[in-house]
Amino acid sequence: MGIQKGIFIHVPKAAGKTLYKSFGKVCPRMIHKHCTARFIKSKIDPNIWESTVKIAWSRNPWERAFSLYKYTKILKIHSMGFKEWLFDPKVKRHCMEMEGPPYYLNNPLKLETYVCDEDGGLLVDFIGRLSNIEEDFEKSKELLGNPNIKLQTCVTKYLGKNGLSNGYENKYNPEMLSYVSEVCRWEIEKFGYDFAT
Repeated sequence: MGIQKGIFIHVPKAAGKTLYKSFGKVCPRMIHKHCTARFIKSKIDPNIWESTVKIAWSRNPWERAFSLYKYTKILKIHSMGFKEWLFDPKVKRHCMEMEGPPYYLNNPLKLETYVCDEDGGLLVDFIGRLSNIEEDFEKSKELLGNPNIKLQTCVTKYLGKNGLSNGYENKYNPEMLSYVSEVCRWEIEKFGYDFAT
């Protein structure tokens, strides 16, 4: 790996494509695109795991859920309406479904699925927020010890161009809002997310 300083945990629909391209070989994804930290840790050399900085990114969970729904529908993984999908999300087969704890612990709507162990212990060193991308990207650079990394695409333009999150506020009813609030309670409390931010 040579210049590798970190491991990038690619949380779906949290600007991961832009971010992993920005980090490049300094902080690559490992094994497959959306592997969880738990899965990667179980598969790579323990010395690499212990000696690298683990970085992930978060996004408003209501916004991310709707973006993930639209993306999976574009890929023709399902033909469900948003409400039906939300309570039983269909996504591409992820590594965490192949081994380890039962799937209900690995709900793809939850940030915990990607960054925590089976007991809820945090496995990553830093979680940036998409809503604070420029400042948090600078923190990532400091942790990786590489001030030369450049943030590639303007994320706000990328999201607008693809339209994967536009109008999410109008897609929820009270039951759906409450469900995401419960499922994603950990990240909502950790980062102070609310429905509109």
